[in-house]
Amino acid sequence: MKRFLRIYALLFLCMIGLTAYAAETTFIAGTNTSSSTSLTVDDVTLSITGGSLSRDDNYRVYANQTLTISSDYDITSVVFTYSSSSYANLSLDSSSDGSYSTSGTTGTWTGTAKSISFSGSSQSRITQIVVTYSKDDATVVKKTTFSVEEGTYTAAQSVTITQEDGATIYYSTDGEKYSEYKSAIEISKTTTLYAYAQKRKTARAAWLVQTYTIVSLNRRKYLY
Repeated sequence: MKRFLRIYALLFLCMIGLTAYAAETTFIAGTNTSSSTSLTVDDVTLSITGGSLSRDDNYRVYANQTLTISSDYDITSVVFTYSSSSYANLSLDSSSDGSYSTSGTTGTWTGTAKSISFSGSSQSRITQIVVTYSKDDATVVKKTTFSVEEGTYTAAQSVTITQEDGATIYYSTDGEKYSEYKSAIEISKTTTLYAYAQKRKTARAAWLVQTYTIVSLNRRKYLY
C-alpha cells in the first residue's frame, strides 16, 4: 500500500509539472481603483498614459492615449465591458500580438502575450476588464528539502523541511492526510515522508517523497 501511495505521489508530481493553470483577474470600476496611472490586482497590472483609474463609474482612456495590460504570466484573453457602444473605442496597437474585436459594449482580445496595449482616437469608458492568463507556479515554487537523506538508520531521526522562497509546507506520513509543517518531524520507525510546498493555494507545488527505514542494531546485522 505504501509503495502504491509513493508511486501515486510521484505520478502526480509528473502530471503537475506538465500542466499550466488558467487564472482570472477582474478589474471593476469603483471597486478596484487607483489615483495614479497604474493599478495592480493579483498578478495583472493596468497602466494608462492618459485617463483615469479612480472614478466610481468607469475607467477612462482619453483620446490618443494608451492602455496597457501586463503580467509576468502569459495573458490569453482580455474582455472589456464598455459603459456604452459610443465609448467602445479602443483598438489593438500594432506593436501588440493577438487579435481584438468589438461587438456592442464588449471588446475581446485573444492571443498569448505578457503585455498588450490598446489606444483609440476617441475617449473610451470601461466598467469592467476580465483578464485570463496561464499561471505556472513551477517557476515560482522552488525545491523542498529534507535535512536527512533517505536511507536505513539504526536510531530515530529528526527531519526538518526547508523551502527557499517562503511557500507554505505540508507533510504526511501516509500520503493521504496532510498537515502544515511547523517543526521537526521525529521518525522513530520505518516511515515514508511526503511533503510539498505551495503558494496561494494553487495546484502547482514542489513535491518530495523519501523513505526512512529504522532498524535496531540486532536486526541490522541480518540485513547484510
